[in-house]
Parts: sequence; C-alpha cells; structure tokens
Amino acid sequence: MFKRGGFLLLLSMVLISCTDRLPERTRVRTRAPQVSQELGIVVKGIDDWDLEKFLEEYPKSSIRVLSVQHKMYEIYGASVRAIRAFFKNAEIYPNQFIRSKVPRAQSKSNPPSSDSSLGCRAMDYEMSGSISFYTGDGQITQKKVGTFSLPQFRLGQRVTIEINQIVTGDVKPLPESQIQDIKWGFVEIPKTSQISRDIYSGKKVSFTLDNMGTYELSIWVTTKSHLCGFLGQTFTVTSNPEYEGPQGASSFKDFKRDFIERNFWHLLSVKNPLHWSRTPTSSPVVAVLDTGVHYNHPFLRARIAQTGDIPGNGIDDDGNGFIDDSIGYDFENGDNYPFDDAGHGTHVSGLIAGSGFGMSENARVLPVKVLNEWGGGDEGSFAAGIYYAVDTGAKIINMSLATTNRSTAPLLEKAIEYAREKGVVVVVAAGNGNSMGVGVDIEKSPLYPASLRMENLLTVAALHSSATRLTSYSNFSSHLVQIATYGGDLKKGLKIRSTYYQNARGLQFISMSGTSMATPIISGAIAKLLSYYPHLSPLEAKDILLKSADRLESLKGQVQNGSVLNVQSAMEEASSQEKLLMAGGF
Repeated sequence: MFKRGGFLLLLSMVLISCTDRLPERTRVRTRAPQVSQELGIVVKGIDDWDLEKFLEEYPKSSIRVLSVQHKMYEIYGASVRAIRAFFKNAEIYPNQFIRSKVPRAQSKSNPPSSDSSLGCRAMDYEMSGSISFYTGDGQITQKKVGTFSLPQFRLGQRVTIEINQIVTGDVKPLPESQIQDIKWGFVEIPKTSQISRDIYSGKKVSFTLDNMGTYELSIWVTTKSHLCGFLGQTFTVTSNPEYEGPQGASSFKDFKRDFIERNFWHLLSVKNPLHWSRTPTSSPVVAVLDTGVHYNHPFLRARIAQTGDIPGNGIDDDGNGFIDDSIGYDFENGDNYPFDDAGHGTHVSGLIAGSGFGMSENARVLPVKVLNEWGGGDEGSFAAGIYYAVDTGAKIINMSLATTNRSTAPLLEKAIEYAREKGVVVVVAAGNGNSMGVGVDIEKSPLYPASLRMENLLTVAALHSSATRLTSYSNFSSHLVQIATYGGDLKKGLKIRSTYYQNARGLQFISMSGTSMATPIISGAIAKLLSYYPHLSPLEAKDILLKSADRLESLKGQVQNGSVLNVQSAMEEASSQEKLLMAGGF
C-alpha cells in the first residue's frame, strides 16, 4: 500500500464469469458494484438448477457470477431472508463495499449519449459493424464490434482504421446513401501519447502508435434524417523495441549493475544475491491481486504468466470457468484484460519480477484485477479473486491491500483457507497506519486480512531505511506481523522504485513507499527460493524465510522475533536443507 498524504490504499475485488445454464443474459451482471447501493448478497454452494428456479420465483432479481467452480454468486433484488429461505444449505454473506482513501486516478470516460457538435440530437438507434486496421507491413485485422478479442499492434506502427459496414438495430446494413457523416475520436489514449484528441471525420483515418497501452475509440454515425448511432472500438499496443541501455555502458552486465545501484537500493539492502551458484529451474507464479497490471510494460511483459487458455478462441481451454483468460482476469470489469488503470498493481508486480530488478528473476506474475481506479471494490470480488488465483496455479498470492471492515473476515478466511488446503502462501500488507498516517497495533486495531491468524498467511511490516526501526507509517504487532522489510521512507530518494505508467519509450518508473511495497519484496523472495529449490513447497519456503531472518532487538514487540528479511541467508538455508535431504538427514 503506497503512501499518498498518509493514506492507506484499501483494496477489494470483483469476478465474473458466464454459465450457459443461466436463462436470461440480461439478468447476469458483469461489472462489479461501484457504490454501496449496488451491493447484493454473496451466496456460496448453490447449484445452477437451484439458481434458475430462484430467478424464476423472483423475476426482479439478477446475479453476478463470482466463481462457477466454487458455486459462488452475488444476488441482487432479493432480501437476505428470501435467499436464506430458498437456499437452506448455502453459505450467505451480505457483500461489503470497501472505499479507498487514495485520491482518484485517471478514470475511463464514457462516450456521450448525445453531442450537438456532432449534429446528433440523441443516440437514436443501436448499431454494430466491422472495422479494418491496416498496418505498414500489410496486416489487415477485421474486427466485429462487440466481441472480446482485441486487435494488437506494435509500438511505432503506422495504422489506418477504416469503417467497413454499419448495421442498425434491426440487423440491416445502413446504405451509404443514407449516411450524412461519420465522425469519431478517442475516448481514452495512454496519457503520454501525442495522438490528437480532436474529433475526426470520414470513414478512414491514419496515425502512428507512439505509446503502449489500451486505446478506445468512439464512432458516431449521422443519417440524412438526422438520426444518430454509436459504435465503440478498443485496441492495444503490446510491444516495443528493446531498451538499449545508457550511453557509455560497455555491456548489459555493466548496465544492470549500474542500473540497480542507482535505482533499486532495496535489492542490496535485503541482501538479495544478484548471482547464485546454480541456475533457476522453476518459474513459480505469483498472483497479484490489485488494480491490475500493465502487462505491456517492457520490463514486465516477459514476466507475465500464461494460464493455458488460448486467447481469442472463445473457449475455456484450461477449464477454470473463465473464457480466454490467457494472462489473468479483470474481476472489476468482468473481462479477460486485467489492465492497470491506477498504477499500483504495476508497481507491485515490478518489485516481484521486473526484468533486471525484480526480487525473483524467474517468477511469473498472474494479473488479477480486483480493484477499480480508486483502489476500492467489494469483498465478494476479493474472495473470488483468491479462488481464481489458486485454481489457476499460483503458488504465492500477493495482497498489498487492507480494510478495517471486520465483517469481511469470514468470507476472506474461507478463501484463504482454501489457498492453505492447496498449499498456497498468501502474503499481505500490515497496513499504513491510521488516518494520520501513524502506525498502529493491528491486534488492538484490526485490519483485514492482516489480522487473521492463519498458517499460510504472512503479514509484512515496512522497515525504515536506517534498518533499526519500522517506518512511522507502518502498522505492527508482536503476534500478527511475522516479518519486516524495506518499504521506503517518506523522504524523496529513499522510496522504493519500480514500474509504473510508461512514456513513449516505455521506460517510466516511479518511487513509492508503504507496506504495499514491502509485501511484494517478501513475495518475490519466496518465489526466488521456489525457483532455485523447486522441491520446496510454498509453505516450506515461507518457513525458511522466517527461520533465516535477521533478528533486531529494536523490533521486538512490533514484529514476531524482531524478524527482518535476509535473502542471502534464506538461500543458504535452503541449500543446506537440500544437502541434508540428499544425504538422508530428513
């Protein structure tokens, strides 16, 4: 949780999926609740047939699918009493909305319902259609508006977009003779792109892609009878030329050493060995439950986990209940593009596995977007994200998030217990203090999930750069906080640097501080152990990390055993245990 004005980033999440058994698509919601008035009731352990019967009996109700595999849904438009009476053996939890105290990030804007400057008195009819993208290398991608697959392009490509056909709501092509005008513009462009935000006119337009990320277009069609219709189109820019390093660097090795010493002081402070006596043989998956991940960032794109789903084929290839989730899932928006719209999750991911500076050079990040651009969400989505991460193969789940809402604990406990049964370690932030930004004892002032007592839960505090005390903002507890590591001071130059929104060269980093930063450093350290010593289980790796930690007398009473991360010692301990195992010592 990064610090902005002393506030704690509060996170939470949303999951959606579809089941063909559900009768009416109009009664299946995809978007997560955005305000407390939109919340429903989370019901776990119900069958599709019973759900269908419920929807028939309560025709004004609707649902959101949280997890098909775990029979978990959110029901709207029905009382708790009615739900309890109908689903007698189900687990029932009133959903909770968790609102962030972090200032709102740049948000996605919606296309206007009308715009007099476009000659439209209103959006009079529904449209669909197809659009062609032409690139300099002759590539042609035709896209039917309304499908989930997105065209993808390379940074620097010259792209021409042409509107091929417009179909009205009655599924009839609109004759060209009836079209008065076609105008369109970008609803959203990556912040540092220099592409014009002006409104364009005509069926065809060309531009050069100068920034990675997601681009959203709005297209308005006006007829000669002054009726208007609307089309939407999204595409992504997913790669760019490799970074060549600074002038004067004689080799990549020299560049890497200089790069780390100047920008990533925390790697040296936690004694993370940049070279080890053996080659990593495993690539453990770390699920990042957060605001999403900028999976196109040049220092992250090679570290994104592949789930086994084939993208764009409309099939649930890996059988986890989610279609085309090839690189993770967005539970907030209900789609398979878990792109970061706040920056926090991207920063966390870089600390775990960023190319050249992540804690683990072999870990893979599974993006699980469970928070909106405000850093808020709902508890049902949060729990569903945990189930998804476990079922998709994550060995470690990173949660740089927290809430003071005690009523969320039962549902979270259930999900974290499922992770324990599958041998998955859950690493969570201790939190960034009270409303004044001053650290508190989370045993006396509970924070969740940090204050839960569970075998597979590892709660992390933020160590001051002096290595003698916790930061002023870090929460603490002699029983509930098990380890501390550097989270960055509030002072400029001593924050923790990692990936963030990128500029046109794709190289933007930013420095933050908070227990949100300390948490992925611990997650990355566990992943490093697992990548070099794959015979270890995640729980064994967690125990090694705690056993080999440095002990600071000054932290006793704030952190269990005064434990501070020492990656070098943890690697040596894992090596010693392996030698004993091979010699029959265990």
